[in-house]
Amino acid sequence: MAQVLKEEVRNRILEAAEKVFYKKDYRGAKLTEIAKEADIPVALIYTYFKNKEVLFDAVVSSVYINFESAFDEEESLEKGSASERFDEVGENYIHELLKERKKLIILMDKSSGTKHTEAKQKLI
Repeated sequence: MAQVLKEEVRNRILEAAEKVFYKKDYRGAKLTEIAKEADIPVALIYTYFKNKEVLFDAVVSSVYINFESAFDEEESLEKGSASERFDEVGENYIHELLKERKKLIILMDKSSGTKHTEAKQKLI
């Protein structure tokens, strides 16, 4: 019988992973530390996430998507200079980033060893 996945457990794993990745970065973080922070067995992480990199992606994906959508929105505006166009979308964009500032720091400075290693150069 297949195990029923619970959103509450998945969210606890994501919150714990965010804390550990923020403290230690991707390479320094251990799944055992994430499991301990989430108060679950390590094996349960694998029920929800294939491996540490997939878990990392789940933690930072919302920030990366917000970056991309803000740039797409800014580029879709037809009038004004780049800075004027960014002013139209910038306030909401910055507000969203500040709500997820830890994830932004993880993506920009703590992603070495993942597919997001170059995120800082791409997004700045």
